[in-house]
Amino acid sequence: MSSNNKKTVRKMSRATGEDVARLAGVSKSTVSRIFNGGVVSPVAREKILAAAKTLHYRPNPTARSLTIKRSFLVGVAITQLDNQFYPDFVQLLSDKLASQGYRIVLFVTHGERGDDPTLEEILNYSLDAIIFASSRSATTTAAACAEAGIPTIMFNSVDPVENCKCISTDDINGAEQIAAALYEAGHRFIGVLKGLEESVITRRRVSAFANKICELGGAKVVGENCNFQFESAKLATRRLLTRFPDTDAIFALNDHMALACMEVCRNEFQLTPGEDISIIGFDDVTISGWGTFSLASFAHPLGQITDEIVNYVLASQRAEQPDTSPVYFKGELRYRSSLKSPS
Repeated sequence: MSSNNKKTVRKMSRATGEDVARLAGVSKSTVSRIFNGGVVSPVAREKILAAAKTLHYRPNPTARSLTIKRSFLVGVAITQLDNQFYPDFVQLLSDKLASQGYRIVLFVTHGERGDDPTLEEILNYSLDAIIFASSRSATTTAAACAEAGIPTIMFNSVDPVENCKCISTDDINGAEQIAAALYEAGHRFIGVLKGLEESVITRRRVSAFANKICELGGAKVVGENCNFQFESAKLATRRLLTRFPDTDAIFALNDHMALACMEVCRNEFQLTPGEDISIIGFDDVTISGWGTFSLASFAHPLGQITDEIVNYVLASQRAEQPDTSPVYFKGELRYRSSLKSPS
């Protein structure tokens, strides 16, 4: 190609606040006030916004954060993204935070490896708040975040000493609803696929489930640790059904494990969920409702939870004294064909 046919690409320089001020006929400080939440006259506002639109001006977020001492960034530490529940949560939360001018910084961790974000990483991002979603060492990191002045929220997890705000589902009530549904369906030999043994969520759900079963009249309950992982749940289901062939129902502490359990029951033990064995999960991820799976599951009220999280983030930025008492929302058990009908 000859040089005559080559197109010349001209790099446009980014407009500055000074450029906007010059075009609008106002001072640079007036431009700064309007983009940092300050008060200006309606006439000046109209001129500045018109000039900004003409010049395709966008305020520098870094400069803005230094001025108002806010980054408009919220950290979210997620244990794993292959569990469909967390992408659903992040999408909904991201949309609601974005409507308030915030963006998410995502930390993807792995529960069994314990590689949660360190305080140093969090401080590097100058986050306005941090949310730990079922994160293994959240309670430890929360204390450090609180000491550093970072509002910290726990979702789908619990801080027993209330160093940080817990906003989550009432998972104890959820486990009790699941226990009642299985007992009413006539099940008397129930397997439980558990998460990390040291997880507070594991202990809460397993204990609430077992206590409710006992209260209703009793049944044999056996458990297998799965670390909340798909492949671990498949192995655990094999062990469970091999050791205890009389197992007539399985409760998995999340849908991720329940779907793995369903696969093993169907393909390796020729058990039809809802007929030969009941399988029930916790989270009600989108694919659980698909006809291929039709998995009974306990649903989180994610709309209420994410609204409360956003409200807490906003309140924490208004220099209000944070209330770290936990907030739990009631969820709902979704009955589907993987659960036998009551006898």
